[in-house]
Amino acid sequence: MAENWLPVVGYEDLYEVSDMGRVRKPARVDSRGRKAGGHCLRQQVSPKGYLRVCLSKEGEHRHHSVHTLVLTAFVGPKPEGHKGLHGNRGSGCNELPNLRWGTPWENNQDRKRMGTLPIGERHPGASITDEVARKIKVRLAGHPTSLKVAKEFGVTKAVVDAIRQGRTWRHV
Repeated sequence: MAENWLPVVGYEDLYEVSDMGRVRKPARVDSRGRKAGGHCLRQQVSPKGYLRVCLSKEGEHRHHSVHTLVLTAFVGPKPEGHKGLHGNRGSGCNELPNLRWGTPWENNQDRKRMGTLPIGERHPGASITDEVARKIKVRLAGHPTSLKVAKEFGVTKAVVDAIRQGRTWRHV
């Protein structure tokens, strides 16, 4: 399948983006008759884990997420309240078939379905494992006090109360 290239919105004469998730400076001939550009830019991983490139215009350098550049060029402007969403191939794949505009709610549904939402033991603030949470739920079915269960499992009463009330560990 052929790779299709379109100008990067806002950088039309300077950069191009492909439907395969690559960004390049188009080939040109400079004032001295030398060939310049025509190469793909190196992509970096942002602190949030998305691929990005640094684009320059009029001396100003800015980082842009590759998936946003692809969607803007090939699908159109971002609708109000939407963000660029990745499909089943994950955030490392910026090919057009893996991308779409969607709402934050749709993003959370995708993350739940793909298992990338930080819930349960995947949450950085988790103090117990999914297995311990299951055992606490079983123990709570007998209606003991939260304090008694907390002491049995070596956790705080607040952890047990949150499980009992369904505020946390609903997925187990």
